[in-house]
Amino acid sequence: MAHLLAGNKNKRHALKLTEGITKMTGLHTLSGVEICTDLATEVLRDLQKLTNLRKFTIYKVSCTPGNYELLLSAIEHLSSCSLKYLAIDDDFTGFLDTSLNDSQAPPEHLHTLGLSGKLSQVPKWIVSLHNLEKLTLSLTSLTTDALLVLAELPELFSLIFSLDPTRNNALKTLYDNTIKSGGKIFVPAEGFRKLKLLCFAAPVLPPVSFLEGAMPVLQRIELRFRMVEGVYGLENLSSIQQVVLTVSSQAPKDAKEKAQQVKELACIIHGKGNALSVVLDEYNESTEQK
Repeated sequence: MAHLLAGNKNKRHALKLTEGITKMTGLHTLSGVEICTDLATEVLRDLQKLTNLRKFTIYKVSCTPGNYELLLSAIEHLSSCSLKYLAIDDDFTGFLDTSLNDSQAPPEHLHTLGLSGKLSQVPKWIVSLHNLEKLTLSLTSLTTDALLVLAELPELFSLIFSLDPTRNNALKTLYDNTIKSGGKIFVPAEGFRKLKLLCFAAPVLPPVSFLEGAMPVLQRIELRFRMVEGVYGLENLSSIQQVVLTVSSQAPKDAKEKAQQVKELACIIHGKGNALSVVLDEYNESTEQK
């Protein structure tokens, strides 16, 4: 077997990693697994045998902190082999902020990386991912300082910040990070030389301001939210072609008014000669949460 795809990320269902799976050494894709609490240490050690893995996604990390080191060791080893795509959701248990953040052997060969859950800062080693093209991070890691770091990634094409509204303390972490950035997230004027897609998806979006010269080749920006503090400096995005605003059906009136204001601002930019498409849409949040 070359590809094993399991679980349902939206419903938090995952396939428990077992000894049998670790014996499937021909796997190229292992997607939708859970590193569960009662997992034997031998199974975590044997995970390193899947050296042909190119894509590995973990939907849930529920093992004890005592097994974090073994899990990290397995990820580091696989990343030194064939792995090009890695996605981890630690279910707000702390694996990302503690063990993975302190990795001494970062996955330098990745093309795609996704880190969801409890992530109060971007990993220290992310600057070494010179081949990274697509990056998805928990919105809880968004700060001005984080953007200054990410701006240096030479091949980054797509950057997505997202946040599951059902996670404990997620909004508090987001608020704290915004305060640390002076109440507003500033997108720097330098860097992001190849970034063409930027997306923010969360129940509450902090105020974001694009400085003059920011993201010089950015073509599309997507904002998906229930509430938004504000978006500033869209006129500074010299290559922008499309702005997509998707507002929750449960959004209060003032949030919908702010979305309309962002749309009007973007239309003004379009009126100045920019070939810009502006889309304002709505999603049914209650349906998606079922």
